[in-house]
Amino acid sequence: GILIDNGQTTTIENTTVTGSSETNIYIDGEPITRSVVITNVVASQSQNGDGIAAVATPEQDTITLTNISAVGNNDDGLDIGTAVLNLDQSTVNGNGDIGIIATPDRANITRSSVQNNGDNGIQFLSLGTEATVSLNSILGNGEAAVVNDQEGVTVDAQNNWWGTASGPSEADIVGDVNTNAALASPPGPNGAINPAAVTVEPTEQTSVGIQLEGARNGVTAYQFDLSVANSSVANISAINATNDPEF
Repeated sequence: GILIDNGQTTTIENTTVTGSSETNIYIDGEPITRSVVITNVVASQSQNGDGIAAVATPEQDTITLTNISAVGNNDDGLDIGTAVLNLDQSTVNGNGDIGIIATPDRANITRSSVQNNGDNGIQFLSLGTEATVSLNSILGNGEAAVVNDQEGVTVDAQNNWWGTASGPSEADIVGDVNTNAALASPPGPNGAINPAAVTVEPTEQTSVGIQLEGARNGVTAYQFDLSVANSSVANISAINATNDPEF
């Protein structure tokens, strides 16, 4: 695997590390690591460890993970001890223990898949101020989907796909976690929310309006597809879109 020890700034990109005897990528940040950026990396199938572990790091450290595949590791997919965790467009599936385990001050987990891990999907052992978990698919994990062990801090886990349109079960959530606005279907590419199909009877003029709420954190969340089926003539005269400044 890869060991990073005491790096001021660490960048790993376009790399595949699989089948290591222990953790595939291990970052020991004490005492001076400040920034870790990992992009387009496969860290899978470790034999006796995690996919990626960033531990013993100072309180001000930030780790940014984008397009990561941490799949099929013997232990956890991601074990993150930095102060700030940013995870986007990643796959953390089928690991032997917990998908993502972290102790951040702040966390943003977006547009990712956390599925079929042996234990919990996502677990925050502690939190400082806030955590947002949004536009993800979190399902099929052996224990809970999201666990928040920190009292007094709410994990914002709105707008996720939990495997059913009704949202997570009671057993899926442990601790203070807000799961309102559960998605009715899995998010599409780049986290796009695919609204349910709208069917109308053909008339001389038909107007269809769609209003969606919930885009947050600068993520473009909505994708619209307009199609006409079983019709020999289709005349689409106008499409008007209104963007609420709140989003």
